[in-house]
Amino acid sequence: MKKAIKITGKILLVLLILIILFLLVMFISNRIMMNSEKELLKTYPGELVEVDGHNMNVYTHGKGENTLVFLSGSGTAAPVLDFKSLYSLLEDDYRIAVIEKYGYGAADVVDEERSFDTILEQDRKALEKQGVNAPYILCPHSMSGIEAILWAQKYPDEVKAIVGLDMALPRHYDELDLERAEKMEKLASVASKLGLTRLFYTDSALPSVLDENDKKPDQILSIPDALAKLLKRYYTNGQIVSEQGNGEFCSKCGTYSLIMVEGCSTCTNCNESRCG
Repeated sequence: MKKAIKITGKILLVLLILIILFLLVMFISNRIMMNSEKELLKTYPGELVEVDGHNMNVYTHGKGENTLVFLSGSGTAAPVLDFKSLYSLLEDDYRIAVIEKYGYGAADVVDEERSFDTILEQDRKALEKQGVNAPYILCPHSMSGIEAILWAQKYPDEVKAIVGLDMALPRHYDELDLERAEKMEKLASVASKLGLTRLFYTDSALPSVLDENDKKPDQILSIPDALAKLLKRYYTNGQIVSEQGNGEFCSKCGTYSLIMVEGCSTCTNCNESRCG
């Protein structure tokens, strides 16, 4: 019995040493890579704008009567790059603005109040300082959907439309365990500092219509990037197009254009939608 306990103890000790060595190697590798990546930040897109004593980053490009304002989801490391494959398809017809809030992309990291009211006012100031005038077509991803809704409620004259990019709605947070979410955010922060996030990739949140080759990390880097591929595939010269075999069969219009949108089976050809 004592011998078995001794062997088990040695195995656990070896495993602990291996885990510590692995984390140490990941941490050192991450620091080396971060140092080598500093040069990339010198050419990072956008312009720093001082808002409330700190710098936010705002990228603007393109021409057009309507202005698309892209608002990133929670935890997006570099919104300007994250949205690039999507807004690059639209900048010939629209003016593009991407806001990087405090803690995102090239913006400053601050330890201040981050309520949606505060974030909204800072985003409005950043756009104003860059000469990007309302009304806007807001394009929020994930949690920024809450900000977009608040924006439309407080300043309806500034919001021409909201185009949700897998945006969150207030009801999504009705049953959210905030304490657990906060713990996960802290865990993610530690993982990022150790360099473990460089190993992380999942395609579970990507649209099911994409084939396996499209879902590879070197093909699609984010949900906005996936939406860009769908836009190129289904929207050409202002018209929605369908491609047989890329979706489920729609009995209403007779095309293979049914895809899942926010839990509902929706036809990209005739807009027929079935939930449940």
